[in-house]
Amino acid sequence: MDATDENSISVLGRDLLLVDVGSGAETHLAKVADGSGRSAQHQGDEDAPLVGRWSHSTLCGRTWNRMAAGANELLPLWRDPAFAPTCRGCLRVLDSWFPAADTPSGVWLLASVVAEEVTRFSSTYVTGVPVEHVEATRAAIRKVLRSDGFRSSTRVVDGVVHVWSDDAYDALDPSEIRTSVTSALERIATGVAAPPRDPDSTPGPVDWHTWVIE
Repeated sequence: MDATDENSISVLGRDLLLVDVGSGAETHLAKVADGSGRSAQHQGDEDAPLVGRWSHSTLCGRTWNRMAAGANELLPLWRDPAFAPTCRGCLRVLDSWFPAADTPSGVWLLASVVAEEVTRFSSTYVTGVPVEHVEATRAAIRKVLRSDGFRSSTRVVDGVVHVWSDDAYDALDPSEIRTSVTSALERIATGVAAPPRDPDSTPGPVDWHTWVIE
């Protein structure tokens, strides 16, 4: 297959092919093979793909089925063209290729503040985190909570880092949880607007720039 017909991208001078692994739910990446590789021209119904330049496995280690559809292809209604990878495993490998940004020392202070919020409320969220420091911030928060004996999870949605811990929730006073839930249900039933946020009784937001000076 001619390279101009391949649905590929270039990252840091490396060519990467956008591929499907069978389900079509996520778009993966395959790099150029170090040795013998396979062609992008394979629709999955042949016995074996032709010899080509691409690795037989995706960056996340899965065997791929076919090249992801590009914008110039005729597609069934249930398929969309792929312009970028969506597989988290492939993206993590891709991220490791980039030089790590220096983490400001204030991140650990921020992580301690977030851990305190999670300990009190079981969850919170962090706003204003620069993109290049998101992963370091998530790791620092989890490490501080782990040192306090709490397992935790983090997720980034629209630039906001959400943090929660089931262990911290289990450690909360059941009577406080009941009071909070009952109050919320009463407001829903009566149509009464929620009172202004009380920082002593509700979590977040924790703003990056309040605690971290770059």
